[in-house]
Amino acid sequence: MEPKRQKGGSLRESEIQRQILEYLATQEDVFMWRSQSTGVFNPVSGTWRKLQGIGRIQGVSDILGILGSVGVKEGALVGCGRFLAIEVKSRYGKPTPAQEQFLLQVNNRGGLAFIARSLEEVTEQLRRHRVAVS
Repeated sequence: MEPKRQKGGSLRESEIQRQILEYLATQEDVFMWRSQSTGVFNPVSGTWRKLQGIGRIQGVSDILGILGSVGVKEGALVGCGRFLAIEVKSRYGKPTPAQEQFLLQVNNRGGLAFIARSLEEVTEQLRRHRVAVS
């Protein structure tokens, strides 16, 4: 099946996201999920209502996860994980200020957060940060 493309031939954001999710699902040391943070659609007004309130964060990345493995030490499960946040953008897509702020907050707290415009950018970031990838 031919990948979905934008005008001009570049891959659509949804296609890049699909490729990244499929790849990460094959990685043993990655626990990941897709974040749905677009809000709630109001069919009467035809608009999206942002979810707001305590515990609601604007700009949450498209793909979230935990990097690291789990082992057994002295009969107990132990692990050392690192939070992962990937904001997926098409070739010309730009992050919102809230998305940039979310990435900054994750990185400032020891997580790994970045913008990816291709699967290759994801594998490069994981290698650069010494995450085991196959």
